Amino acid sequence: MSNDVRAWKDPLYREKLIAAGETVFHPAGLPDLSDGDLQQALGGAVTTSTIGTTAPECTVYTWRNWKACCSTA
Repeated sequence: MSNDVRAWKDPLYREKLIAAGETVFHPAGLPDLSDGDLQQALGGAVTTSTIGTTAPECTVYTWRNWKACCSTA
């Protein structure tokens, strides 16, 4: 387990493992969620053709004003 953590903290060590053909896993392990679990976590708002947001007004404002923080000089 400590090698998995080292592989994620040390990019050179991770590259060496990958070059040697070893599989490097995330230290937390693989996620074990089904599509149904994910939809339930999102309140069932997401289907294959739509993407939902919890704050549509905020999302629209951000999209329309994305350059507001950049200087245009």
